[in-house]
Amino acid sequence: GTILLGKGDRAGARASLSAALEINPDYVPANLDLATLDMAEGQLGAAKTRLQSMLKRAPTNPAALALLANINTQEGDAATALTLLETCQKAHPSNLPCSYGLAKIYFDT
Repeated sequence: GTILLGKGDRAGARASLSAALEINPDYVPANLDLATLDMAEGQLGAAKTRLQSMLKRAPTNPAALALLANINTQEGDAATALTLLETCQKAHPSNLPCSYGLAKIYFDT
């Protein structure tokens, strides 16, 4: 699915990633790629739901925290984005996407 997504085959990627999740619903790369695909297609609600569900199982996953913070920022909810990024920063102090997102929010406010 990830390869198909990289090739721009969104429909094929979605089908492949969804099939992977039928086998293992906790498969992190498939969940992240589907959330990214949802975001690219303007389905922020679907991406948000997927990421929130993922974070219930892995509450400090840096990629999920950063993506969810990005969605909250797009929706104008900087306070929630800040909380997510601070959680990420505490758990993963050297994670660049979380550090960058946190710096951006501090800069913008």
